[in-house]
Amino acid sequence: MNEGINYTLPIIPLRDIVVLPGMLVHLDINREISKLAVRQAMDGDGTVFITAQIDSSVDTPGFHDLFEIGVLAKIRQEVKLKDRVIRVMISTKERAKLLSVTQTKPYLSGDCISIGTDESSLSRVEAEALMRNLRDVYEEYLSENPRASRSGLEKIRETESLSNLIDVITMQVALDFTKRQDILNCVDLERRYELLNEFLLEEVNIYKIREEYRNKLQEEMSRNQKEYFLREQMRVIRSELGDGEDDDIAERFEKQLAELECSDEIRENIHKEIQRLQHISHNSAEYLTAEDYIENLLSLPWDHACEERNDIRHSEQVLEEDHYGLEKVKERILEFLAVRALTAESGTGKSGEKQASSLQGDAPILCLVGPPGT
Repeated sequence: MNEGINYTLPIIPLRDIVVLPGMLVHLDINREISKLAVRQAMDGDGTVFITAQIDSSVDTPGFHDLFEIGVLAKIRQEVKLKDRVIRVMISTKERAKLLSVTQTKPYLSGDCISIGTDESSLSRVEAEALMRNLRDVYEEYLSENPRASRSGLEKIRETESLSNLIDVITMQVALDFTKRQDILNCVDLERRYELLNEFLLEEVNIYKIREEYRNKLQEEMSRNQKEYFLREQMRVIRSELGDGEDDDIAERFEKQLAELECSDEIRENIHKEIQRLQHISHNSAEYLTAEDYIENLLSLPWDHACEERNDIRHSEQVLEEDHYGLEKVKERILEFLAVRALTAESGTGKSGEKQASSLQGDAPILCLVGPPGT
């Protein structure tokens, strides 16, 4: 076939498939218009024009439903399969541009013109440099993607034409439909090389990022498994030593801590005390002290406060009802409350604001036994 020659050929429209020049491919055909196009081509010399549909949902595409750039191909073999499907083996030759669709029934037919590739725009050295770089990037792609097919690697190494090399690698790489069509549409050789090189580098970077995240996830899973294994070992050892109840107590404390209303600072400190409890032997005297301490911490109303009452008569009534005897002790408590109430009242200035006081806001400890000052 010659460059720039017009042809009127049967057309085989493909759905979501792009084929490039220099390929030997098998196509399974089940649409009636495509089967009739194959039959018409076989009645001649077997030449057809193959292009992809823009919208794969269209059953009988017209000129505007097809990509203008496709390939000229020759049907080498036809095999009938079940369910009225035929499989054809075709060899693609060169790019071609669809000029018009002259017939849509009973099969597609149209005028097209072959498009050659001008490799004279690059010197031999430039073309060789681009080919070597493309092979290196492709082999890097294979190393990053173990699932990629290596069946065409030998052919890629032996290809001596930059145009053919680009087309062969494009068919070997797992590119999506639109990217392959972009490369097929590109007539300029250097631009075609740039497109494929960009696609390959993008795929390489994607696989590197995926591998990086996979390794991070694997490390995290290994660390979690190791921690779980160590915790299980500790649990068994504690159970053998009779300390198996520690985990249950610590778990109960953690649940109570989660329900406790308190500041983050207090929560963190209580959590540290619970962790410290887990490392104390159950038979140690310190264990009971630490357990009581944590229970007291968890029982305190950290974020709850009631309004202070300065009713001395009510305080005296409560003391008399709850405590028998202890006259001097109750008298000392009432004295303190009376002084506190008087100090609070005298600390209010003319502006209505309370002045600073040595007692205001303090919580002194009353010494009810022993000489003053002890």
